[in-house]
Amino acid sequence: MNADEHRFRLSPFGSNQQSPGISAARDVPRSPSERSSTIVAVLDADPSVRQRIADALQHLDLTLELFSDPTEFLLNAFPAIPLCLVTNVSSETMSGLDIQQLLKRGRWHTSVVFLAKDADLPLAIRAMQEGAADVLTEPLETHRLVEAVSLAISSAHTRCTREQSITEFEQRVRKLSKREGEVMMLVTRGLLNKQIAATLGISLITAKLHRGRMMKKLRSPRLPELVRMVDALTHAGVTLPQTFADEAVDMEEALST
Repeated sequence: MNADEHRFRLSPFGSNQQSPGISAARDVPRSPSERSSTIVAVLDADPSVRQRIADALQHLDLTLELFSDPTEFLLNAFPAIPLCLVTNVSSETMSGLDIQQLLKRGRWHTSVVFLAKDADLPLAIRAMQEGAADVLTEPLETHRLVEAVSLAISSAHTRCTREQSITEFEQRVRKLSKREGEVMMLVTRGLLNKQIAATLGISLITAKLHRGRMMKKLRSPRLPELVRMVDALTHAGVTLPQTFADEAVDMEEALST
């Protein structure tokens, strides 16, 4: 793509006029302040494919951004923004599965809709197993694309809200003292205050004091909420402070003997 093409402001109608439904469809990536809360990124080396998808999505209220290669997308997309990515499951440079793995490891708020040919079905199955929002096969049907993108956008916003909650909780966890962290690990395993005190070798009053401070710092007034958030941290691949993790292993071994 030459410089003039890169600056060209694409629209679903094949001109440089903005369509009534899409906030803007263009090859020039936006800054975070310019982007709306609903973004669909189309990643494909074939400009005709990018244009065909823009045509299909023209009536939706969203910001559409077009990318010709994976590096361009990864450098210009913002992890903190809910995003639906539409891309081919296979690619000469970087496969859609590779991109999906990068997004997952980076905890991006992205739902992926893959396009696949019949020969790509094994990859498509893997993509679904890895958490793809949908896989659409050729010939591409407009109503199926619109439906898949709409659901993926909803999923991306849900993931964003969930990830923000997890991130905020993680930040609060890391403000706990070592003892408060130990108490948290035991509480989430169902131990009562007396059992916590005995396990840590402290008095019952001290155990209650640490538990109260821990719950206050974590802003978790109820035990079920605390258990749910710690479980969410674990499933998100968040590593708790090493002192907490080591202590939890030691206590689990002690409780099993």
